[in-house]
Amino acid sequence: MNDSAKPSDRRDPRQPFTLYLQEGRILAGNRDGKLIELGPTEINNGRLSYRLDGEPISGDGLRDEAALLADLGGKLNFLFLDSQFTALPDLGDSVEIQGASQLDITLEEFSGDDSADPLAQHVLAEGMDESATSIPPGLKH
Repeated sequence: MNDSAKPSDRRDPRQPFTLYLQEGRILAGNRDGKLIELGPTEINNGRLSYRLDGEPISGDGLRDEAALLADLGGKLNFLFLDSQFTALPDLGDSVEIQGASQLDITLEEFSGDDSADPLAQHVLAEGMDESATSIPPGLKH
């Protein structure tokens, strides 16, 4: 055994992120302080909906901002969100998030076979109302 590899030297595979709703936009922040925009929100018949830019990740009929953030947080995985932080510009200097609704989430960097497919976690949670989520038919299990 290598004595130089102490447990405290190992990097934590869990990564914290914060999701925000601000002025009709979904934003995400990482622990490095980068802030990115993931997509817009809309109000239809008094209910919130969202669809992430360029991705089949969406939710409809959500009663409030907390429900929207919880719905989205349950659909994200590390590889997808990390790729967005790599590809998108930092909005930290141009967007004010003080007072925005927010949700802190923690995602596993690598969580087995599902981590290879950024869309693998986009399945209906047990007991979730199928009408509240828009998931491409090929992804439903």
